[in-house]
Amino acid sequence: FSAVPLAAIGGVFSLWLRGMPFSISAAVGFIALFGIAVLNGVVLMSFFNELKGEGMSNVYRRIYHGTDLRLRPVILTALTDALGFLPMALSTSPGAEVQRPLATVVVGGLVTATLLTLVLLPIIYTFSEKKIRVPSLAKVVSKTGNMERKNNRPWIILVLLSLGTLAPSVRGQLPVPGSRPFQDESRTVRNAQVAVRIYTMEEAVQAALENHPAIKAADLGVLQQQWLKAAAWDLPDTELSFEKENEGAGLHRWSVEQSMQNPLEYVAMDKLAAYRIRQEEERLNLVRSAITRNVKTAYIEVLYARQKLGLMQQLEQIFSGLDRAGKTRYNTGDISFLEQVSTSAKYRQITMEREKAKTLLDNRQQLLEMSMFAEGPVRIADTIITARSLQEDLSPADSAGGIPDLSGNPDLAVSRSTWETSRAVNRAVRSSLWPDPFFRYRYTDFNQNGNFSSFELGLRIPIDIRAERGKNQGAEIAAEMDYQQYLRMEKEVSTDLTTVRNDLEHYRRQLEYYRDNRLREADMIVKSALRQYEAGNIGYLQYVQYFDQSTTIRIDYLDVLLEYNRKLVELEYLLGM
Repeated sequence: FSAVPLAAIGGVFSLWLRGMPFSISAAVGFIALFGIAVLNGVVLMSFFNELKGEGMSNVYRRIYHGTDLRLRPVILTALTDALGFLPMALSTSPGAEVQRPLATVVVGGLVTATLLTLVLLPIIYTFSEKKIRVPSLAKVVSKTGNMERKNNRPWIILVLLSLGTLAPSVRGQLPVPGSRPFQDESRTVRNAQVAVRIYTMEEAVQAALENHPAIKAADLGVLQQQWLKAAAWDLPDTELSFEKENEGAGLHRWSVEQSMQNPLEYVAMDKLAAYRIRQEEERLNLVRSAITRNVKTAYIEVLYARQKLGLMQQLEQIFSGLDRAGKTRYNTGDISFLEQVSTSAKYRQITMEREKAKTLLDNRQQLLEMSMFAEGPVRIADTIITARSLQEDLSPADSAGGIPDLSGNPDLAVSRSTWETSRAVNRAVRSSLWPDPFFRYRYTDFNQNGNFSSFELGLRIPIDIRAERGKNQGAEIAAEMDYQQYLRMEKEVSTDLTTVRNDLEHYRRQLEYYRDNRLREADMIVKSALRQYEAGNIGYLQYVQYFDQSTTIRIDYLDVLLEYNRKLVELEYLLGM
């Protein structure tokens, strides 16, 4: 592995020689370079060891013989790789700025690595085989004989080469004006040791709204339209001209001309820009609402999966004891083989359900982290999934006439804004049918015969009515298409809102039924079955079946609770809450 610093010398030197900074592409090039350089060293060193195994004890003969036979493979390996990367290093095509640092590092590093591998590596091999002892620093300083200085010279060379290898890396760690390398490294360490953060549902939603790239992209869309609003009052370029005649008394003429669109078109374009800003704002609100819905749903599903896993773990422990007891009682002849086999099968089924619940929890945990766009692991603060109270479930009051209030729905708001923008485009197209004014000012100098000036004001009237009419009709059709899409979206949202409300009411009644009856029935089933079994009124198999029935009731209650909370989140999204 001594070829790694040898290759790094050439890679850094080649970057410096071509004036290229260190980049990610160059780092990838160093990775490829180190692999090739190490491979050449391994080829040489393995052949030395092979000669040693064949009985060639003289280290110098092994080096002479090995370098002679392995010179061509090493050079050919480095040469083919260097020539392969050479077109990338010299490329000037689009995208070459990414390829050039990578290829430059590989080509430059292979040159030095190959030369130093064939020269320096045999020297290091000689030291390792002859076991030369490094003298202490005190002896080096105290002894000044020629023989000591001669023997220590190879070690001085090695130290200097090591310092030359380390110099570029040390220089790369020095702070450069305008950069913060030390801060970046400490931040990486902190990220590697960051503790898992615990979130409530509200904190998870807030973190997602602050970090998600979709919201940042939507914010940039609003900012883009705000900047483009200035283009609504864009005036054409002013035309300046100068004319000179050399015949006769001579003529000098200056003129300036300015054209513009009609004022109605400027007003229409300004209103169109305002509608486009509003459209992007509605899209931003849609993205925020969708992310809020996704995070809430994922949070609820993590709660559900965690509680279900806890229930399955408890059941696994209980049925594990029942399975052991069943096997014991079967051996003593208290229960039949059918009862024992049924208990074991139920225990294995519970174990599989527990593993399934664990997988579900892991998947929902990853979904929550993805929805939040979290940089590290996320844990939720709540431990038990619950349903909100009835007062919080009530939606805003409907408008008069029994028509649901859809003013806050984000999908409908985007569709309505798109339709209004199309209408603004249609008005802008119609305003372009009016004549566009222009003015021209001229100043003429007849040398010694006097001068005069003139001012012109005119209108540019569109002659091709068919083209303008086609633009107008196309804009009207586009607006009508967006209006029909808006009507379709309004109907779909109204239907979805009614469906979600009905489902929510259905699950609410089911929750009340489970709380008032089924959960208590499940407890009574377990207690009664235990008493009947201890009194000898029921058999072992019946006791396990009753216990399984109670378990099914509790799992069904969790499923209903999950669907209830999902529908509630969907209702909040549809109402824009």
